[in-house]
Amino acid sequence: MRKRNFTKFLSVSLLLLFSFAVLPMQKVSAVDEPIVLDYISINDFHGTVDDSASSSNPGIARIQTYLLGEKAKNPNTFFVSAGDQYQGSPISNLTYGEVVNDILAHMEMLTSAVGNHEFDWGAERIPLWAKSGGFPFVASNIEVEADKKPAEWDDYVEPYYVHNVTVDGKTIKVGFIGIATPETSYKVAAENVVGFEFTDPVEATNTWTTHLRDVEKVDAVIALTHLGSFQKDGVISGEIVEYANGVSVDGIFSGHTHQVVNGIVNNIPIVQGQYNGRSLSKLSLSFNVEADDTVTLASVTGSTANIRNMKASLAEDPGVLAILNEYKEDLEPILSEELTVTENEISHDLTNRQVSPMGQFIAKTMAHLGETQIAIINGGGIRGGFEAGPITMGDMYSILPFDNTLVTLKVTGAKLKELIDHGINSPDFRSGQFYGINVWYDGTAPYKSRVTRMTLLDGTPIEDDTVYSVSTLDFVYTGGDKYNFSGATDVVDTYLPLRDLIADELRTMEKIDFTFAENIYDIHKKLDYFSINDFHGNVDSTGSSKNPGLARMATFLKNKMATNPLTYFLSSGDHFQGTAISNLTHGAVVNDVLKEMNLMASAIGNHEFDWGSDLIPQWAKDGEYYYLASNIDVLTSAKPVEWDDYVRPYIIQDQIINGQTVKVGFIGIATPETKFKTSAANVEGFTFTDPVEATNKWSKYLREVKGVDAVIALTHLGSFQKDGVISGEIVEYANGIEGVDAIFTGHTHQVVNGEVNGIDIVQGGYNGRSISNVSLHFVIDEDVVLEDVTASVTNLTELIPSLTEDEAVAAIIKNYYTELQPILGEVLGTLKNDLPHDTDTMQLSPMGQFIAKSLAELGNTQIAIVNGGGIRRGFEAGEITMGLMYELLPFDNTLVTMKVTGAELKKLLEHGLHPDSFRPGQFYGVEVWYDKDQPAGERISSIRLLDGTLVKDDATYTVSTLDFLLTGGDNYDFSKATDVVDTYIPVRDLIADMIREEEEISHTFLEHLHIGEDTTSENPTPEEPKPEEPKPEEPKPEKPTLPATGAASSGAFYGLGLISLIAGGYISRKDKKKVS
Repeated sequence: MRKRNFTKFLSVSLLLLFSFAVLPMQKVSAVDEPIVLDYISINDFHGTVDDSASSSNPGIARIQTYLLGEKAKNPNTFFVSAGDQYQGSPISNLTYGEVVNDILAHMEMLTSAVGNHEFDWGAERIPLWAKSGGFPFVASNIEVEADKKPAEWDDYVEPYYVHNVTVDGKTIKVGFIGIATPETSYKVAAENVVGFEFTDPVEATNTWTTHLRDVEKVDAVIALTHLGSFQKDGVISGEIVEYANGVSVDGIFSGHTHQVVNGIVNNIPIVQGQYNGRSLSKLSLSFNVEADDTVTLASVTGSTANIRNMKASLAEDPGVLAILNEYKEDLEPILSEELTVTENEISHDLTNRQVSPMGQFIAKTMAHLGETQIAIINGGGIRGGFEAGPITMGDMYSILPFDNTLVTLKVTGAKLKELIDHGINSPDFRSGQFYGINVWYDGTAPYKSRVTRMTLLDGTPIEDDTVYSVSTLDFVYTGGDKYNFSGATDVVDTYLPLRDLIADELRTMEKIDFTFAENIYDIHKKLDYFSINDFHGNVDSTGSSKNPGLARMATFLKNKMATNPLTYFLSSGDHFQGTAISNLTHGAVVNDVLKEMNLMASAIGNHEFDWGSDLIPQWAKDGEYYYLASNIDVLTSAKPVEWDDYVRPYIIQDQIINGQTVKVGFIGIATPETKFKTSAANVEGFTFTDPVEATNKWSKYLREVKGVDAVIALTHLGSFQKDGVISGEIVEYANGIEGVDAIFTGHTHQVVNGEVNGIDIVQGGYNGRSISNVSLHFVIDEDVVLEDVTASVTNLTELIPSLTEDEAVAAIIKNYYTELQPILGEVLGTLKNDLPHDTDTMQLSPMGQFIAKSLAELGNTQIAIVNGGGIRRGFEAGEITMGLMYELLPFDNTLVTMKVTGAELKKLLEHGLHPDSFRPGQFYGVEVWYDKDQPAGERISSIRLLDGTLVKDDATYTVSTLDFLLTGGDNYDFSKATDVVDTYIPVRDLIADMIREEEEISHTFLEHLHIGEDTTSENPTPEEPKPEEPKPEEPKPEKPTLPATGAASSGAFYGLGLISLIAGGYISRKDKKKVS
């Protein structure tokens, strides 16, 4: 206990010294400046003093660090609880809550509501906790029979508590009314509440509100309750709603239901902070000092802080840890004595920063030791940082090898500015390190002329003629590193080496309590936004060695973030459809990785609709990002669940940079081609409106109403670039929009980086092979000004050898592969020759012809037509696995058979020749002659069946195709087809069955598309095609075929059923895992 008491004494002493240093410098106008009191609450903490039970629990030591940070911002910050402190962890249960209570006392908790679990070990402990913790419990709606009332209950459990706060001579009185949930009567063992009555919360609150306002003359009333609350889509529910509608308090703390709640009911702010300390809730009370010197409550605002997400950045408070560790001594081993330990690395790397964490730590310690406002030390005098773990005297000699002594002195603000300026980006020595001030500088200005302004840590401006106290080293004071301290007064050299002084200080600490806080700001800030587009499920390099995969991309982004922390990740759409691992999981593997990579927002690509629109908001919800689509209108009857929650026309990213709020707006645009670039059934009820009109509407709103500092269009509009000139639908868009600073594009799988109408436009290829970047360059000082926009595209394929795979991302992908291996690894057969598919160099590819031929045989038709874009790769000779089939034919398009006239057949084939907005059509069963120089629709001069029969306009022919094309995909028009039969069987699975049957396949490509005249010298005179369907040839026994009706063979159904069962089982298991 002696060690703990000393640490508590030290912690309190340091806090008092800090307060005394800060408070006199505050200049609060009695009339103009409001007085803000911040009350921060935990609820349902349940004894989780550390993260031993779950890494999601921050532990109370980090909570204390957060609270001290908030108190540093506003000294009038206070700590309360909404109940359920103790029961729930071994260390707390074994000590009957004593460990928690000692820590709460150390944290100076003001008061607490009585939670139902406070009764778990009997009511008699409640006043004992309050007595030993130095705080009262408040419970206005608990009445206790006299003979059942625990000792000292009335002394330490009160209906209300009045908190008196004196600020600038003004005393503000805040009343806290305590409310226990009436559910306590049955939420705890009955024997523990015998003689206790939990009365109506509203009546009790109103009774004591009147008393507090009329008798105690409080300036505000807060209800500190253990009443339950919930919140969904901004709407609060639970027992708190009836309560709030019946009372007239100024703010309500809630608990009991373990939820994050922040909203308003009956004009009363209501907050709750989840459980186990994972979030904290806050009520901020703002008071005005009137001209007659009275104080009035101006406003109350609620907020919550996600401490779980801050865990990595919050050091553990040494005072709290000291208490905790003392209790742990009887339960678990502890480290042997050292100078001290640090749980986090405190590095001294000045490569990308002016002040390092170690430099700031040393300077902060110097200011503390010298009892000065500010400290300055030369960066070169610090030779390293602390690694996580024990810190020895040997470490101290390595880090501070020079016997430089501590010197204190005073300088004017003008001199201080000169000294700080001297240490910024010096050409001769390592940057100066300092603590106690915030500095803004212009990195583009000449050396020693860079500082634009400085403030103390509390925001007080440094004035030229004001005198400030400074700690430094004798080396620096006497001119080391060319520092000039001439004019300094009250100089005192301690003649004690800084190394030894800090070592002594470390010996007093159980652990170092230090969190690095940026204190020097280059007013020129760059916000980097990196975007992928048309990724199509290529999570790794399986489909092609040119694909870097998401694990390498994550490493690339982390490297960028290490260089510039203001780096963010976006997408221009088409994430999911395209690979076996993604298709079989309906994009879950990709989405899980995007969540790990902190995707902020995405445009909606046309392929996001491939499995129906319902998945779009679900992907966003699960991935914790937003889809942006300002030009998609959806009929109410067609709108998926939670569409409006996760699909928005815009988002605003706002953040504090250099002490200022910077707002960047993002507007989402889908390509209008979506209406024919996906299955028609999947976009019923969806209208894709004019991109220009939608963008102009929302850019005006963002700038004029929301006051954003920049606007970026995140689009899935197509773009091309040749010889530096950009083309495609993006050009009309860029020329028509206003108020947009940059455009991300996609859809056309191109690398684009240029300007149209003075707007930067970028696209990053496809499959993650390149990544596009827009950089917003701001000047952020006392105002926020966008000074420039630059753009670039990085070729990630070229970086593959230098990029390691991010472990977390790789692990996610590996887990999915492990579960899908039985499906993906199946060897269907062997291919004897290469079948490439490159429609950039040829209209009809070997793979396209093979697929079309297979469709004609499977559909038992004369001809087959398939879209070239639906075939996503070629095959090299060798084994064909089911995984490769998913890469080849990733879309679940089904086989359709029909009849068309010769005239219609010609139109269909014409449509696929040299198209502008999609890949060339692939076909089999006919030979075609055409003139490529003729206008579209008038190019074909002759068509013959493969036996040489001339195709005639009025004859009828049987055709196999895909449901995608039948319903208007790629703008194909099959509206005049007859005898249409949809098999509802994916062509991928049918062809896979065919390969299984044949075991070994080959295909010799024959050129069936000819430029020029049909020079066939002798045309056979076959029978005229009958109006009825021609009698099909007998199918070869070695090839699976479909009857003309389109019915699948039993083998096809069996194979498809087996795959569906395995995939369904897999998805079911994943869903169960998510639910659990």
